[in-house]
Amino acid sequence: MIVSRPLRSLLRDKTLNPRTIRSPGMQFVFTIRSDRAHARIIRLEAQGLPEGIVFIDASALAEGAALRIEDDSMPILAAETVRYVGEPIGLLVGPDMDALREAVSCIRCTYEEFPALLGPTSGSDESLYQEVHRSCGDIEEAFGSAADTILTAVDTGLQEHFYADPHSAFARVANDGCIEVTTATQWLHHVQQTVSSALGQTEKRVRVHGIDAGPTLEGKVWFPSLVAAHAALAASVTGLPCVLAYSRAEDLFSSPKRPAGSVRIRTALLEDNSVAGADVQIDYDGGAYPVFSAEMLQRLLVAALGAYQIPALRVSVRCHTTNTAPAGPFSGMDALAWLGAERWIGDVAVRTGTEPVELRLRMLPKQDQTLMFNDFADAREQTAPLLKDVVERSDFRRKFAAYELQRKQRSNIVDHPGRTNGIGISLTAQGSGFSGRREDLYPSSVTLRLDQDGHAWIATSARASTSVIHGYWVARVCDVLGIDADTVHIAGFDTDTAPPSGPNMISRVTMIHTRLLEQCLQAVRKKRFQKPLPIEITRSWRRARKQVWDADACTGMPYPERSWAACVVEVEADPITFEARVTSAHIVAYTGKVIDPKSARNSLATAAVHAITWAGRESALVGPRASIARDGPVWFSSPFRNEPPVTVILVEDGAQANPLGLGELAFSCVPAAYASALSQALGVSVERLPSTAGNQYLAAGTLTRSAGDDA
Repeated sequence: MIVSRPLRSLLRDKTLNPRTIRSPGMQFVFTIRSDRAHARIIRLEAQGLPEGIVFIDASALAEGAALRIEDDSMPILAAETVRYVGEPIGLLVGPDMDALREAVSCIRCTYEEFPALLGPTSGSDESLYQEVHRSCGDIEEAFGSAADTILTAVDTGLQEHFYADPHSAFARVANDGCIEVTTATQWLHHVQQTVSSALGQTEKRVRVHGIDAGPTLEGKVWFPSLVAAHAALAASVTGLPCVLAYSRAEDLFSSPKRPAGSVRIRTALLEDNSVAGADVQIDYDGGAYPVFSAEMLQRLLVAALGAYQIPALRVSVRCHTTNTAPAGPFSGMDALAWLGAERWIGDVAVRTGTEPVELRLRMLPKQDQTLMFNDFADAREQTAPLLKDVVERSDFRRKFAAYELQRKQRSNIVDHPGRTNGIGISLTAQGSGFSGRREDLYPSSVTLRLDQDGHAWIATSARASTSVIHGYWVARVCDVLGIDADTVHIAGFDTDTAPPSGPNMISRVTMIHTRLLEQCLQAVRKKRFQKPLPIEITRSWRRARKQVWDADACTGMPYPERSWAACVVEVEADPITFEARVTSAHIVAYTGKVIDPKSARNSLATAAVHAITWAGRESALVGPRASIARDGPVWFSSPFRNEPPVTVILVEDGAQANPLGLGELAFSCVPAAYASALSQALGVSVERLPSTAGNQYLAAGTLTRSAGDDA
């Protein structure tokens, strides 16, 4: 049941921030972290703590306390073994943050250190956590009859989320004994579940007030639950209000990043240059405690060869555990696979001497083909117009031919007298919502209530990263029910008011909750003049069983909906410094019904800038590869320096009445096009992103790798 809330409370949703909360007796919380990558804790103790400062370790947690997501879990505070540098092992609580920092020297931890694994071991199952395999066609016959083979290799590094505010949480014990927590999160009820687990309380005894996280690139999906659990534990032990607020350096050092990964594709070519088959191996580093591993594996599997269809295909996707910080999710969870697929088709085009656009069009699914995934059946119909549009707008064919001629005419880029140019193209997609039946694990619901006074209330824990979606919801209620906008309210973002709706990620708010609200509206409109007010309707999401993907049989639809994007990126490279600059980027996207074209274009363009920054410049050193000083990582680059011009065109389909997701498209299409463009500009295959000047020198053969380069 929706509880009406006064204006003061509604305004509080927009202004409250744990960093600005002040309460009588409020304490600050500082996290004590491991400085070892892999070790057993022999003894952890506090010696000579100043008066008024409390030390809390894992012994204060309830039995069985853990942060859990499906079958993945991690400790809230490490009790016996630490698995990465920066893992929380204790909390210091006191009235002054400076005093807490000084008190860190009073904490003594004795370890028995073990060998650390800082990345997946090539060719070994030592780090293997989980894997999936799928195949179609006869792959052995394909390679047995091959006249030539190609090996495509792609490696990617970490990526920072760059959300506006570092993680923070405020917690207190209410008068009724319940724990109240305030934090910015994309998953309201997961915070409640994790705090409940940490304290051994029932979920009803934990109240969570959420703050809209804003644009996060999925950086506040699960990690706020860990931060909130630490703040709540401190409040429970001391009985005083507690705030835990990370500095930017601490946030960069300890928060999850996009996981590093690799793609290896071995391709069999016949004498007529047609592709007979491909063997795809995808590996990614989930860190010490992988999260959303099952979803990541499925999404990478589905996108393993993009939208392209070949007679025989074998795919293996593996998640690894290492002694690095837990990774992901990140916008574009399957971007690694799309990057590999687009680099693969680029390699095939080069080896066979085929124009890249024509090859892509040729390898899109045909009506009589047997497909591994049925939702690619209409890929040709949906994507061919996008490809042709972006090619025309960017003048791709003429520029590609000109730059390719320049590349062939120069012997070595360092001998070239001026800047070199390159242009690349990509075709990628975004699956909105969780794959297969996984949506059933995160039930989504929306409640709509129409009161006697004519006011309407929308209740859901789904929160979009911008106000556009919420504005659209209000407008739809006004249009359907014929009421004024000032009488339509979105109920509070807290566990007492909002029903569970799972994590706000992979465009679930846009795709699922907008449709649920529409169903509620139609039901209220039918009952409005037949039953007395108030009328309250709740609708929950359920996928049609005939559409759901059967992972074993490889039939059905992996996602509820899919959007598409074609992208062209043009770069200019300096032959002296090997610095690369994006001179233009064009994206033509199909995203269903567009609610607000200007906002949608801006959102996609902003994401494209983030993607370009990561692909060409961003560097991150964390954990054992960086300084373990409390200042955190060695460096990060700003995502908005030298912002390149990005043109976004949105294509609407009159038959599609609902909006589709677009938040992840840029992270799939832009890096792939960038890598292709840079490869042409440098005259070498770019096999690693982010592609720094040092990597480019090595690829061009102008430098030799020394024994200490990997240290």
